[in-house]
Amino acid sequence: MRSPLRNALACVLLVTLSATFVWADEASHRAAADDLLAAMKVKENQIATAKQMLDAMVAQSPVLQAQKDILEEFLKECLAWDAVKDDFAKMYMEEFTESELEELAAFYRTPVGKKLADKTPVLAGKGAKIASARVQKKMPELQQKIRERLSAGRM
Repeated sequence: MRSPLRNALACVLLVTLSATFVWADEASHRAAADDLLAAMKVKENQIATAKQMLDAMVAQSPVLQAQKDILEEFLKECLAWDAVKDDFAKMYMEEFTESELEELAAFYRTPVGKKLADKTPVLAGKGAKIASARVQKKMPELQQKIRERLSAGRM
């Protein structure tokens, strides 16, 4: 028969080893996420993408045009890689298994994957322009609906 002390020590050892394996698994999962972010060129592309979207917004607003330099500096500060890289890695780790992250990184290292990574800021900018134009076109309709609600006393 095993003694209670021996059973307790075995449980402690089992918990300690389990935690070590979980930590190792978490570390390798994080390494896979970091590798994918590097392959996707997220660090290089995030400021360029934000600038493309800012340009689309500024093109629609003279008020923003006069403040563009302040907005650009603000975005650079908010989106500095050191400030967001942990959040980005966590986001990908929550959505993809380690194996999936490795497969995605392999794709982004292919010629078409590299092209996609390089074109991402351009595509995001074009997408922002499309969205902005559609919203601008429908803005009178939105304003009318808001006026109707306000005049009916519903807020």
